[in-house]
Amino acid sequence: MSCYCHTCKKSFHSLGIARHRAAHRDKKEYCKITFSAGDTYEWDYSSKNKIKLPCLYCSKKYDFDEDSNEAKGILNVFCPGGDCEDRYALNQ
Repeated sequence: MSCYCHTCKKSFHSLGIARHRAAHRDKKEYCKITFSAGDTYEWDYSSKNKIKLPCLYCSKKYDFDEDSNEAKGILNVFCPGGDCEDRYALNQ
């Protein structure tokens, strides 16, 4: 039986999965792997801390990296892919 990386949606030989997990670590990514014995583990190698900021229109909270332009106050926070930004602009 082989190992499976849920993040990449690929199967790997049991001797190569450690290097594959290290590649996720090197890229500072989240990774979830099921090993050949059936046990599943998750690792979050991202080094950035997340902060929750509210949408200026509807007040729903979203996660942003602490060094993002939204967290620094350079960009306003709106719902991703929504029309909150347009509605906010119409009310100003």
